[in-house]
Amino acid sequence: YHHVSGEDLYHYTREILSAYDHEWIAEPFVGPQQIPLQINNRSIQAGVIFDSRPPKYSKPARHESFLNQSFLGWNITCEQDAFDPEAFVMMDFSIEQHGATQFMYVLPFDRKTALVECTRFGMTPIVEAEAEMQLRAYIGQQYGNFRINEQERGSIPMSSAQLEAVHATDEWISTGARAGNLKPSTGYSFMNSCRHAEAIALKQQRATQSLRFPFYDRLLLKLLEQRPEQGKRIFEQLFRSVPIPQVLRFLSEEISFREELQILSKLPKRLFVTAALNDVFQRSRTWLLLPWLLLILLFILQWLEWEQAGLLVLLSGLLLVGLPHGAIDHLLETGKLHTPVKPMFILKYLSVSAMMGVIWYLSPAAGLCIFMGYSAWHFGETEFSSQGRGSGILSFICGASLLGLILCTHITELNMVLRELHIPPVNLRLQGLSWILAVIYVLVGGVEGLSGLYLLPALGLPLLQCFGLFFIADHSVKSSLQLMRGFSAKPGELYLKALPFTLGALLLGVFFFSGDFWASGGATGLFFIFLSCLSFPHVLAMHRFYRNLRKGT
Repeated sequence: YHHVSGEDLYHYTREILSAYDHEWIAEPFVGPQQIPLQINNRSIQAGVIFDSRPPKYSKPARHESFLNQSFLGWNITCEQDAFDPEAFVMMDFSIEQHGATQFMYVLPFDRKTALVECTRFGMTPIVEAEAEMQLRAYIGQQYGNFRINEQERGSIPMSSAQLEAVHATDEWISTGARAGNLKPSTGYSFMNSCRHAEAIALKQQRATQSLRFPFYDRLLLKLLEQRPEQGKRIFEQLFRSVPIPQVLRFLSEEISFREELQILSKLPKRLFVTAALNDVFQRSRTWLLLPWLLLILLFILQWLEWEQAGLLVLLSGLLLVGLPHGAIDHLLETGKLHTPVKPMFILKYLSVSAMMGVIWYLSPAAGLCIFMGYSAWHFGETEFSSQGRGSGILSFICGASLLGLILCTHITELNMVLRELHIPPVNLRLQGLSWILAVIYVLVGGVEGLSGLYLLPALGLPLLQCFGLFFIADHSVKSSLQLMRGFSAKPGELYLKALPFTLGALLLGVFFFSGDFWASGGATGLFFIFLSCLSFPHVLAMHRFYRNLRKGT
């Protein structure tokens, strides 16, 4: 083990600098990060700037943690020989833990002199009085009488959160912890900083970091944050079961994958498996699980032959998610969250809906074609927007293949609906297009399209349930997320804004499904007519919204 005194390192660095023209500037620098530097109304030119100011971390996400490695250490001299200068104590957990993970660190310099440090991994830094009490009790019990030569204290961030973005060019180079050289689970940065300095000097690219070690760091920090009482057990089991050189190589990220597995197998398995599953769940966008959860529920109800209950679940989803996501179109007119409702907007909105109803009345076939066309466009545009992609012919192909896949796998039921609408049936041979449409949807939909694989088992549901599952748990949720992003609003805010128009849509539905309207066809066909009339102005409004969202306006 090598000990490098910070003071000695600074003296050595200043000796190197003494061979060059240089100037020490005491004034603080806060930016802007550009050359020439502007410090206290002085302009300072430089070829390269090395920036080692302390880093700032982004607010930790749910799967991330922020702990403090705080410590208080004494450089002591004992009255009698007490230490083995050939060995050091890395972690002694025999001290009180006090709701965190606490240990003693002992670094001998000779048989009588050593650095003894009380270190804490915890949400809050260690209290100096508490650390002093722990140090006195520990040193007195282990080594006898002593005197204090020097004292050191500090706190190092242990965070798996992202560093805030910093200005980085070939002329402005971040170093040390600011450059991400601080290992989250240990607080060590010296070796990483040395490797980074060498890469800078040789004008080489930094080695790409494996994704495995940040994952391990994240799991350990989360356990220390949520289960601090387990920290002592984890570290003691690690050092008891694995040779120290192997542990140190693991902590330095200089170890083979086979050795990693050997080390991981020695750790408390239930703790880390649970933490790993939580990490995967928390890092995933939980809304992607909604279609799968609803799918499972609908299959269970179908297996129990409670199909009416399945329809009731979808009706509830339509009222809670489906209608509200389209009930803030009045805000899309101005792009402002607190837009008052104007009578002219309501009149225009109802006029466009009525125009769609007139088309259905004059020609059900034309109404169906228009409905299918703008639905395919809207579904594809929403899917692409949720992925950060612009709309166009590919988004239309994505939406059309998705809609076609649902319909082509339910042609018998589709023909029953077409009969209610007085539209000629389609040929059963169109079922052969299903696999082609499925492949097109996955390929054109891109990586995020893979989240739509729930549709494959969902095709085993009845037509109305399959379409309702997609519309409520997939399309409506993605649209709502885009709206929250565009308005920088919370779900509750948008829901309250949507409430009056959601109730209005319900009243229209009651009117639509009453009286003589029933004579024009069956309930399912009538439902799709109502949905098309209601959605037509919404699709136009959302198209403008997505276009402005891409432009950043």
